[in-house]
Amino acid sequence: MSYKAIVSRIHVRPLPGSDNIQIGSCGPYQVIVGIGTQDGELGVFFESDGQLSEEFASKNDLVRRKDADGNKCGGMFEENRRVKSIKLRGAKSEGFWCPPSLLAYTGFDLSSLVEGFQFDELAGYKICNKYVTKATSRTTKSHRQQKDNRMFAKHIDTGMFRREAQTIPDGSLCYISEKVHGTSFRYGHVLDEQEIKRGWFGRSVAWLFRLPKTEKVWRHLIGSRNVILEHREGNGFYGEEDFRRKAVDGIALHKGEVIYGEIVGYTETLAPIMATQSIASLKDKSLKVVFGETIEYSYGCQKGECRLFVYRITQVNEDGYVVELSWRQVLKRCRELGLNAVPTIAPMVILDDPKELEDVVLSLTDTESGPHKSVLDERHIREGVVVRWESEHGIGWLKNKSFTFGVLEGYLKESDDFVDTEEAA
Repeated sequence: MSYKAIVSRIHVRPLPGSDNIQIGSCGPYQVIVGIGTQDGELGVFFESDGQLSEEFASKNDLVRRKDADGNKCGGMFEENRRVKSIKLRGAKSEGFWCPPSLLAYTGFDLSSLVEGFQFDELAGYKICNKYVTKATSRTTKSHRQQKDNRMFAKHIDTGMFRREAQTIPDGSLCYISEKVHGTSFRYGHVLDEQEIKRGWFGRSVAWLFRLPKTEKVWRHLIGSRNVILEHREGNGFYGEEDFRRKAVDGIALHKGEVIYGEIVGYTETLAPIMATQSIASLKDKSLKVVFGETIEYSYGCQKGECRLFVYRITQVNEDGYVVELSWRQVLKRCRELGLNAVPTIAPMVILDDPKELEDVVLSLTDTESGPHKSVLDERHIREGVVVRWESEHGIGWLKNKSFTFGVLEGYLKESDDFVDTEEAA
């Protein structure tokens, strides 16, 4: 998934009790900035979950450093240069904002920057990228050698609502569902290439007459975001991953039908599918009272159980041409198959006023006092929401994550050994 900085004007207001910092708004994002930032000033915003390039950070002395006596003497970022969501003096900060002057070293004509322009490099200089832990990167690279199947496409990357809401066509039908925190899953009945099994004589004849070694057959395939289990050698990220097979055990699809979803709960080894998050790191007593010391994303599952939530179904022909089912068709097909669809938490709306949709999405993502509870399991928070839009221009999805979830996920990413299964599995 791509990550880019956004040229944005910032509108500032005082942060009560603070003399050297203030609250800034960059469109729908909130960020903490220095007292010298002017209201309406044009600058560059980097949302959380990104990473500043080494050169950009170095040129602007952004990485924390100490003098010879061990005293702090500059910088505000850790050595990994990760942009993250934080809470400072009770105020949310969802990224990093800076004046355009920090880009002067690139030689780019800064006067040409206009509000809304997005970039990850300027004049050939790398500026930022999505932050990925070393362990996630290693795991992802290990999957790239696997052969793909054009009838069994990988998951579509979901864009960020607050960044891309303006791309939703006017008059679209919009459905807002809970974003469940699980591992990506796909299941399809497709043509797949298999080795032709021949005996000794058959192999000799095939070699002599140069007959094909493989043939295409209709079969059911199971996949994660990046891997097809039937093509994999050895175990996957979760081991044997029998829980993926269990999720669709006994379910037969039409030829060319592919379903996409998230599996939540636990693996067959009783381990949580998604990493447990510590509330203690937030130092928020009110959240600890509601959710306890840690959050385990169980979604109503008992240890050793898992649930599949479907959000997309397609019909694909042999050439790889994809027809998307509408949301109502997805719900109907899920009922026929005995599967769960992701829970819709807002009625269908027709997009007439983008600001009205934005207000609804933000209110369903977070409350003034903190995160919402999951509609599926009140023992843990709601990761966020997904807006599905449908129009004559097609179908698309945009996600918006909870601020609290983003902070908790950020603490996990402090470890280079953490694997983000949303990216790697």
